[in-house]
Amino acid sequence: MIRLRAKIRSLREEYHEFLRYFFWGLIGTGLNIGLYELFIRILPIHYLVINFIVWFITVLFGYYTNRKFVFKRLAKSLPETLIEAGHFVGFRVVSGIADTGTMWLLFSLLGFNEVLAKLIANIIASLINYFTSKLVVFKRPNRSMEDIKISLNK
Repeated sequence: MIRLRAKIRSLREEYHEFLRYFFWGLIGTGLNIGLYELFIRILPIHYLVINFIVWFITVLFGYYTNRKFVFKRLAKSLPETLIEAGHFVGFRVVSGIADTGTMWLLFSLLGFNEVLAKLIANIIASLINYFTSKLVVFKRPNRSMEDIKISLNK
């Protein structure tokens, strides 16, 4: 019976984490697409430059929301936080390259509508972001019960 409760608690935590990631990911995607659409209309610069600016803003937003609300990382020392942030940004560079490459392929080469190309690029980047955040950046090895209780109560 204790194992069953532990398993249910573990599944519940995993499910809640995914829902939090999905929720904040939707907000981030909306921000990304909304800013892209706004900037493309008001700034007289190349769409890939706008895409980079929007990507940078979205990465900052993503790090904050993933750390605080999704994976509920406790404050660590400055060096540990900088390493974590470095990993986050590094993997976002990879997904940003995938995002930009997808935009270029779909819009410039294949003639897709810009917003549709941006939506498809965001889906690909989001998949990369989820797996790298979950499995590398915010991975929680050997968490104590106290850490889990603290993160659940936030």
